[in-house]
Amino acid sequence: MLCLNCGEERPATTVRCPVCQIDISPMPGHNSHVSQLIRVSESVLDGDEGVEVLESMVSQLFQLFDGLEEKQNELKKHVPRECSDMFEQYQEATLLLFDALDELDIYFEDSDSFHITEGIKMLKKAEKLHYDSLANFDDIN
Repeated sequence: MLCLNCGEERPATTVRCPVCQIDISPMPGHNSHVSQLIRVSESVLDGDEGVEVLESMVSQLFQLFDGLEEKQNELKKHVPRECSDMFEQYQEATLLLFDALDELDIYFEDSDSFHITEGIKMLKKAEKLHYDSLANFDDIN
């Protein structure tokens, strides 16, 4: 798994990044990248982590997810009709994730912590929507 702060590859069982020492353990109900982002965002709000770490992570995620929407739109052309609603829910989760990253990015322009708080809420909502859509796909089988 990739540390979104420093880019270090590390085993999935690692709790702290061996290079930059930020907490990269997964949070229940969130995938690892979103867990890292939520945890660091909360640490910035609490004053326990520097803004530069959050800014680096947001930048890394923008790069990681670059082109994802186009790939999903291409994939959507091949989704069976009975799965189209679930796939749209999955795409909605992706768009909400992008909105959350955009919200966090605004913080770096005006330093208003409201943007971090809202970004965290959006990230959690996107993750729930993502997992709900995946659960619906599982129910088809």
